[in-house]
Amino acid sequence: MPLVVKSEYKYIEKIDGVPFVKGTKLPVKALVIHYKAGMSIEDILDGFPNITPAQLFDTLAYYHDHKNEIEEDIEEDSLEYIEKEFNLKLAPDRTLKPK
Repeated sequence: MPLVVKSEYKYIEKIDGVPFVKGTKLPVKALVIHYKAGMSIEDILDGFPNITPAQLFDTLAYYHDHKNEIEEDIEEDSLEYIEKEFNLKLAPDRTLKPK
């Protein structure tokens, strides 16, 4: 059973140490990636119709208060990190292979 921890943010909860928008399966980093890509608040809300403006703004507040944590989480999903961490290389067929 996952460990769910409430936070001081109304719309954020941590599940097994990962921050999510409360009541959804949407990790904070998913919204932050779109925000950092330059999407407007309106475009993000259009793309994620299951969240409210209040949830999005709380998510962004959480991000700005926990920037290092979220940036590390985003970095760990990058191809470069995965290649280095697991000694893999992206092959021409777009699969990851041992070096």
